[in-house]
Amino acid sequence: MKDADNIFLVNANGELDMIPYEQYQSEDLLQGIVDKYPEILAGEQINPDDPPRWIVIKREAGIPSSENEGNRWAVDHLS
Repeated sequence: MKDADNIFLVNANGELDMIPYEQYQSEDLLQGIVDKYPEILAGEQINPDDPPRWIVIKREAGIPSSENEGNRWAVDHLS
């Protein structure tokens, strides 16, 4: 990521604060945030007058490679 990928917010004093890009400490931390705030998934692609209603069904949902086999893969969130 580059400096252009930082987020800039105007604070209470009308000054610009830069929120620097940094990676999440762990995938589990990021998944916990998505669990708590699933509305962040859609970003600006949603219709603000009719936003989707997200519910997390399962984290790390297992996917078998074929019928009657154990899970081989997993999706991070099933919503």
